[in-house]
Amino acid sequence: MSPNSIWPEKFAKKSGVPGLKPNDPIDYMVNRLLICMYQATENSSQASENAARQVGASLGATLYHLDVEPLAAGYRSMIGRAMGRALIRDRMPYDALNFIELQAIRDKQGPTEAYFKTCAAFPNRPEEQVYQWIEKFFTLWSGNQWKRERYAPSFHADDENLDPKTWRRFPILSGGFDLELAELRAEIIRLKARQREE
Repeated sequence: MSPNSIWPEKFAKKSGVPGLKPNDPIDYMVNRLLICMYQATENSSQASENAARQVGASLGATLYHLDVEPLAAGYRSMIGRAMGRALIRDRMPYDALNFIELQAIRDKQGPTEAYFKTCAAFPNRPEEQVYQWIEKFFTLWSGNQWKRERYAPSFHADDENLDPKTWRRFPILSGGFDLELAELRAEIIRLKARQREE
C-alpha cells in the first residue's frame, strides 16, 4: 500500500469529524474541517461581511455568521460599571472608516478633500459628524505611526495596507495634520456663514 493511500484513512480517523470517510472528496473534507466565523458588531459593514464570505468560499470553508454585538455591548457595560462611568465609544462605522482610509492613504487626499468626498459619499450623515470622523482619522493616523512600525510580518490580501515597511510610510515626527485640520475647520465655518447668508 502506498503512503498516498494510507494517509486519508489515518487523517479521517484522527480528525474527529463524525462521518468523515477516507474516500470523501478533498473539497468535501476541506468544507467539513475548515470552519470560519464572521463576528459582526454594530460597526461591521456589508463590505466586510462580503469579504469574509468571498474568502471562505474561495477556500471551500464552512462560514458561520455570528452577531457578537450583544457580547461587545455586555463587555462595554461591565467595564463601564467597574470604572464607575460609561465608556465613550473612540469608533466610526466601518464603511466610513474604510472610505476615509482609501481617500487619505491610497489616494493621498488631505483632510479637506477627504471631508468633502466623505460628505458626498455619506449624504445622510450630519456634516459635523463627518468632520469628527475626519479629524479623528487624521489625528490618530499621524500619531500612531510607531504602532505600525511594529506590525508583525504578515500576508496581505488587499490592494492597500497600513504596513509602513511595505506600502504607505508616514513620518514618525510630523505636524499631525494640525494645519490641514485647522484649514478644514475654517473652510467649514466659511461655508456655514455663506449658507446662512443665502
